[in-house]
Amino acid sequence: MAQQQVSTNTFTTAKWIVSADATQGTHTTIASALTAASSGDTIFIRPGTYTENLTLKAGVNLVAFPVLEYKAGASAQEVMIIGKSSANYTGTVSISGLRLQTNSDYVIEMTGSTAAILNVSNCYIESTNNTAINFSNSNSSSSLSIFQSTGNISAGTGAYFTGTGAGTLRFQYFTGENSILTTTANSLTNGKFFCYWSQIDQGISLTSFTSANINFSHINSSVSNTTSLTTVTSGSIGIRNSSFTSGTASAISIGASTTANIFSCTIESSNTNALTGAGTLNVSGIYYFNSTGSNVTTVSPKGFNLQGTFTPTIAFGGGSTGITYSSQLGEYTVVGNTVLFNAQVILTNKGSSTGSATLEGLPFAASPSTISRFSIPDARNITFDVNYIYAFAQLPSGGGTSTTLFEYGSAVAVQNLTNSNFSNTSALRFSGFYMIN
Repeated sequence: MAQQQVSTNTFTTAKWIVSADATQGTHTTIASALTAASSGDTIFIRPGTYTENLTLKAGVNLVAFPVLEYKAGASAQEVMIIGKSSANYTGTVSISGLRLQTNSDYVIEMTGSTAAILNVSNCYIESTNNTAINFSNSNSSSSLSIFQSTGNISAGTGAYFTGTGAGTLRFQYFTGENSILTTTANSLTNGKFFCYWSQIDQGISLTSFTSANINFSHINSSVSNTTSLTTVTSGSIGIRNSSFTSGTASAISIGASTTANIFSCTIESSNTNALTGAGTLNVSGIYYFNSTGSNVTTVSPKGFNLQGTFTPTIAFGGGSTGITYSSQLGEYTVVGNTVLFNAQVILTNKGSSTGSATLEGLPFAASPSTISRFSIPDARNITFDVNYIYAFAQLPSGGGTSTTLFEYGSAVAVQNLTNSNFSNTSALRFSGFYMIN
């Protein structure tokens, strides 16, 4: 049965309807409708602009009034709320079909310590002068979920979210633009973060977190030329079937205590190290586009289609004083737990260091149980000792990223190549493979 409208004695299609026109609803402001409503109610909001701050109420949902009844061809997002919606309750609230715009404050703020759950769907979130979302609720059962929504950072230095709460912040099927090209990153320093099937054109910084996953998403910070994803302290993050684009900055920076598990992803960056940091990286199936590789401290690559480049160097007795090059090229492919590589170094000055020659800088540390020798078929301007005519490289026992260079021939024993075997124009070109953990 239709609900009778109180002020005009006409009939309405819902219990609570907000309209700027008093004859078209039960209330002219959303705040007054919230005061009147009880848990289990839904407040329908007719198209219009409502400049007001709201205190959300547990169990009371906000929904755009069905626009086909109001104006043919209208958009549900013609319902605009300019102001902040505060969530500090115990229970669940849903917001749907609204355009939420900052008014020198957040559009959504979740504070306190209650078990508050807020679901935002089919909405447009716009930051014109402030970060849009503040999620600082300290209750681990609290959550804020953004579903099937879009947004834009259109002015100022804002971001989509800042999070210090202990609960869960989730983006799913969200598209967030960054038309102002702000370099401010979205930040989270606590709790859980999940991003699924979304595109966010702004960097994300996870300073600390209890759990994090980015799946089937594109984090594109190339518009601001900043790092797409930064982790700072402890935690484990899973990243799958996603892409990261960052311009000249590194695409992903992994903090010292972070373990990043990256599988089947595309990394696009023109930086020397598309992946960087002092953390632990477990990877499988990474494709580097317009990128040269990684300098992450600990890497365990296992899988297929992991490709990149590295920079080989020569050392004598562990030193490299004065050594210069005209070419340092290295390429690698990881298949399973096997690294296949090509290396080339061409000197222009062999420098002043002395001692046994080594080639440094293989892309990943070899397994300690690996014993690998690599023939060097192209060793130019190398002076071999008597009875030695060929060169080869060998990984030392214990693994690592360094290979020792030897000479051999008709002599009984092989022996180390040293600085005395090299000239200022020596060149080495060879390929090989080795096992990793």
